[in-house]
Amino acid sequence: MIIALQKLSYEQLAEQLSQSLAEQKIIAEELLQFKKKHQDLEGKYFAQQHELAQLRRMIFGSKSERFEPVINPSQIALDLNIEPVAAIEISEKEITYTRKDTTVKSNHKGRLPLPADLPRNEIILEPDENTEGCKQIGEEITEELDYTPGKLFVNKYIRKKYAMPGGEGIVLSGIKKRRRYEHVVVNKT
Repeated sequence: MIIALQKLSYEQLAEQLSQSLAEQKIIAEELLQFKKKHQDLEGKYFAQQHELAQLRRMIFGSKSERFEPVINPSQIALDLNIEPVAAIEISEKEITYTRKDTTVKSNHKGRLPLPADLPRNEIILEPDENTEGCKQIGEEITEELDYTPGKLFVNKYIRKKYAMPGGEGIVLSGIKKRRRYEHVVVNKT
């Protein structure tokens, strides 16, 4: 190879050098064009990524993050030469589903019964309405602890329940307002 280089004349070397410089210049220009194209494509890529993130936020984001444009007719529009977004079609769909209710049943039946050894006063309450021709279907029993100075006892209210003839409804008496703990007020003064 050294011998081949020696045989080349100065003119031939100059010609080869000018050709390689021209090729290098063309390659440098192509490289600049590719860099410019790469930058443009990279900018478009980031713009598309941003747009995709915005659309995902609009669709899947929480309600406070969703974009819901409010058009105010008294507001002046800016001329930004932006293409309008396609109108969203709102359609109604009827959706039916079956839901299983998983309520835990408690073994707690309410208050504990009042002690059986306390004296009981049975008070039978009849409805105020006319119960002729009605059939008695049951009783509602309410026990209330009451107090007189030095003594506890239970008032047992028995409210009779009647069914109206012809299935018109049920008649039940109300509980009368009871006086409680007057002795507390009297004894405190």
